[in-house]
Amino acid sequence: MLRIQPFLLLHKKPFLNPRRWSVNDFTLRSHTCGELRIGHENQKVTLFGWLQFNRLNRFLILRDAYGCVQATVPEKRKDLVEKIKTINCESVLKIKGVVVDRGGQYRNADMRTGDIEVVVDELELLNPSPANYPLDELTSTEETKLRYRFLDLRAKRMQRALRLRASVLHGMRRYLTEKAAFIEVETPTLFRRTPGGSKEFIVPAPRPNLKKFYSLPQSPQQFKQLLMCGGIDRYFQVARCYRDEGAKSDRQPEFTQLDLELSFTDQDNVMKLVENIIVESWPKELDDLKPSAPFKRMRYLKAERLFGTDKPDLRIPWTIEDCTAELFFLRKHDITHFAVKIFIARGAEHIVNDENLSEWTRILRSNVLSENFMLLKTSGKKWFVEVQNDVLVDKFGIKEKDIAVIS
Repeated sequence: MLRIQPFLLLHKKPFLNPRRWSVNDFTLRSHTCGELRIGHENQKVTLFGWLQFNRLNRFLILRDAYGCVQATVPEKRKDLVEKIKTINCESVLKIKGVVVDRGGQYRNADMRTGDIEVVVDELELLNPSPANYPLDELTSTEETKLRYRFLDLRAKRMQRALRLRASVLHGMRRYLTEKAAFIEVETPTLFRRTPGGSKEFIVPAPRPNLKKFYSLPQSPQQFKQLLMCGGIDRYFQVARCYRDEGAKSDRQPEFTQLDLELSFTDQDNVMKLVENIIVESWPKELDDLKPSAPFKRMRYLKAERLFGTDKPDLRIPWTIEDCTAELFFLRKHDITHFAVKIFIARGAEHIVNDENLSEWTRILRSNVLSENFMLLKTSGKKWFVEVQNDVLVDKFGIKEKDIAVIS
C-alpha cells in the first residue's frame, strides 16, 4: 500500500511528470499559469484557470494545477472591469493577453511567476462559481473538505498528493516491466467468496443467477497463484482490494496495493526486489532523501523484543530493556512466568504533561500483559527502596529528566 502523506511534508512544489512533451499539448492553452517567466516577455499567451483572487476588479490571480500568475486589466478597458465585478472567486476563466515585466518594485518574490504579469486583452467566463463557495483552505473543516472532495482536489496539497502517487506508480511499473521482466495482469473484481481474515463485500448477481452473489476480492491472492500455474512466472498489478472491516488509520474498506508474485525464488530475493522497486520509483524531487539498497533488516522477534512492534520507527533510539533480575522481588508467588521490562524515554520529562500520562496509562492498560506498570519521573526518587533505585539508575544509565516505564 502507498502511504503518500509523509512525502508531501518533504516537498512543497507540484510533482510534475518529467516528460519530453508539454502539458500544453492537445489543449487550447498556450502555457500553464505556473510556467511563465521573464523569458516569455512580450509573448501573446492563452491561459485557463480558476480565479483565486480579485483586487480592485483589475488585478487578478489566475490559478491552475501548475501554479498561479497575476493578470492585470488595463484601466481603459472599462468593459472588462465591469465584467469582472460579476465574477466570483473560483470561477473558471479563459484569458488572452501579453506577458510584461512587472518592474523591480512591483515584483513578488513569493510567486514563482512574480517577475511578470499578463496584461489582459480578452477575458471569457467559462464556468461561474456561486457566491457561497463552500470551501476555504484555511477555515474549512475536514468534514467539509471531504463532502466537497471534487472541489478540494484543486488545493495544492491534493494536487501534490495525486501527482506524487502517479509519479511513484509510473516508476514502479517502469522498473517491473523494463528492468525486471514482469507482466502486468488485470485480475477480475467480481469473484466467488473465499474464506479469509476479513468480511467481504457481497454483490448480488443479475439474471439468470438471482439469489446468488459475487464477492469483491480481499486481494488477488488466488488469481496470482493461478497465474503461476499458467506459466506467468512474474506478475504484478496495481490492485484494488475490498475488505468489509471499517476504516482504520492505515487502511480503508477500499484500498490500492502493489501486488506481486514471483516463481522459483526465496525470501531474500523477494526482499531485494522490493528494495529495488522502492529505490527505482523514488521521486526525483526527493533525491536528497533517496534510500540506498540493501535496506537495514531486523528479525521479527528482535523488533518485538526491542520496540514492542513489528514496524518500529528507528529514528527513535529508545528501546525496551529487561530488568527482571533487578526487580525480581516484585514477583508474586502465584506467578509462574514472570518478567519485568523497562522503557526509558530519555530527556522527555519536559514534554510529558497530565494529558500525555493519561494517554500512556490508557495504552498500557489496554495490554493485558501490562496490567501492572509504573510511570516514574527521575526527578522524584521515591520508586522502591533506595538500594533498588540505585541499582536501576546504575544499570540503565537513568539520568535526571528521564521518564521510565516499568511493566
